Amino acid sequence: MNKITLRAITAFSRTDLKTSEGSLSIRAREISYLGKQYVALESESSAKLLALYRCMNRGELKRLKRWPAELTAKKTAVRATAANVNQTDLFES
Repeated sequence: MNKITLRAITAFSRTDLKTSEGSLSIRAREISYLGKQYVALESESSAKLLALYRCMNRGELKRLKRWPAELTAKKTAVRATAANVNQTDLFES
């Protein structure tokens, strides 16, 4: 786990898990979208998106209130659309 994902999990635990009684397993993944870096925190059991942080230029994390629709989509849905495109279709006019 690198520093950015560890900082995102720490920030999430300080804000949202402060009032929680039960334990929660969190999985973090880094996303690069439109030239910007993001960290998505998901629950490990249900794979539900819990929080989304944007990595700022100065090394800070900013929690997003409104999540871009492209980032909230499941990874399997993105792979399915990419698998439907044939490589030969790219060269045909």
